[in-house]
Amino acid sequence: MLASTDGAWGPRPMAAALLVALALLGLGAAAAGAICLDARRMAMGGASPPRPDNLCADNPAYTVVPDRGGEGGWVLPIPLGLLDLAGNTSKLDPDDDDFDPLYIANLLANPPLHLELKDPDPLDGDLTLDLGQDHLRLYWEDADLLIPEEPLDFGSRWERLGISVGGRFRDRLAWRVQATPYLDGRVETTFDDALYGVLAEGDSLKPNSRYGLDGEGRAAVAISWKFLLAGQLPSARETEVYVAAAPKLLTAFGMADAQVELVAVTGDTLFSSDSLDVEPEVLTRYTDGVAMGYGFGLDLGVAVRHGPWDLGVGVRDIGASIHFSETKLERQYLEEDGDDGDMVTEVLEEGAEHDYELDAIWTLNAAYSSEDWFVAGDLRFRPWGNELHLGGEYRLGPWALRAGTYRDRRDEWQFSGGGGYSFRRLSVDLALETHKRYFQDERGLALGLSLRLR
Repeated sequence: MLASTDGAWGPRPMAAALLVALALLGLGAAAAGAICLDARRMAMGGASPPRPDNLCADNPAYTVVPDRGGEGGWVLPIPLGLLDLAGNTSKLDPDDDDFDPLYIANLLANPPLHLELKDPDPLDGDLTLDLGQDHLRLYWEDADLLIPEEPLDFGSRWERLGISVGGRFRDRLAWRVQATPYLDGRVETTFDDALYGVLAEGDSLKPNSRYGLDGEGRAAVAISWKFLLAGQLPSARETEVYVAAAPKLLTAFGMADAQVELVAVTGDTLFSSDSLDVEPEVLTRYTDGVAMGYGFGLDLGVAVRHGPWDLGVGVRDIGASIHFSETKLERQYLEEDGDDGDMVTEVLEEGAEHDYELDAIWTLNAAYSSEDWFVAGDLRFRPWGNELHLGGEYRLGPWALRAGTYRDRRDEWQFSGGGGYSFRRLSVDLALETHKRYFQDERGLALGLSLRLR
């Protein structure tokens, strides 16, 4: 076991923690399931029409399911949010008086793909300081907008925008070999009741009390090499059944997994040299530099079409994990006898093997299509939270009216609506959607626009 006291966090654990943060920011911006590029889907609560371009990543059987009535096409989102960004460049400049770090944080969590019609309230609440012989109360009115009462749990798994080659055997069987960037990440944080009360609700800090925070973050970066085989089974005349299997090899370049525990214990009095004992501890397992790892996974899917109905069940990454032959496990904690509060770094394991586990992801979908009506819904089971999307469309010649709702990862209902107009091979779609993608716990309203070429 090795130990060092350098008075600061070691560079390698910091790099591992930075890998977790950057990977999750990239995942959130690029994959964010709550951010829909297609304004048609956005207006229908994010529900997925049963087309290959919408569902094949979650259900490989949709790779061979044909479009209904030429609904497919290439979607071009119009980034209306750039208009707002262009008018607020001063908030991005640290040397400007209007510089706003919270605006930047909301921009990272909510990329300017859509135009935000409602800005979150500024954090300008009053700050109250109350001192007493046996209590200390520091209350900020807006603290509850930033600090979640429920445990924070978010993540993403991205496996899109790859390159592939494929073909067909006869008419019913298709194959595809695909190479795709693969990113996985997750962050969880939990305040205990005492700490949440002090930070967000204005409770007093009292003697002989304990306050705690637990957190965990993990991320891995890889390439997915997938071989997909899909086809249509023999079935009754009005029923079409499609099945697919896609085993994959995961070639990973690195991972990081950090667990944080922060405990603060107050003494007999709040106003003495030893009134507060802070005990931070961080366990970090990571690959040192670029360290290759290898793993396997399996995607399966079934899609059934019966008359106007479509049903599908898909699962990603069954039994998937990535094995790293060399990882390092470090523990960091505050030196107990150090007067200057040095952080101690201990190497608990070096060159150790580690399996990075990947939980399975399930997607259920259903849709009904007729000449005038389209109704769809999907239920997505994710390790970091489940999502339900419901929506529909009514067609009036070249015009379409749409509405929808979805249950987001915070278990709150959001609503949407919009319309579209089609002429020849081009469709113009407009959507309004409520959301909670701000760092503040507020409901926003976004306007989306996209073109679809068929």
